[in-house]
Amino acid sequence: MEKEGLVRSVNLLKKKGFKVGTFVSDRHKQIAKWVRENMAATNHHYDIWHMAKCKFTSHLIPVSVAHNYIHFKAEAQIMIRM
Repeated sequence: MEKEGLVRSVNLLKKKGFKVGTFVSDRHKQIAKWVRENMAATNHHYDIWHMAKCKFTSHLIPVSVAHNYIHFKAEAQIMIRM
C-alpha cells in the first residue's frame, strides 16, 4: 500500500513537470527498492524519527527490561506508539 502511494505520487509529480532530486522516507524495504530501481538519479534518505525509533527500540528497551526499569519501560512504550 505504501509503495503504491509512492508510485502514484511520483507519477503525478512527473506529469506536472516536477523532478524529484531528494526523497525522504521511512525504512520501508519495498519503497527503498523501488526508489533505487526507478529513481536512480534521486538521493534517497531515511527519516530521522524512524532511525532514532529503531535505535531506541533495539537498544534501550531491552536494557530497561533486563534491569526492571518500570518507569522507563512505560515511557518507552508511549514513544513507540507515536
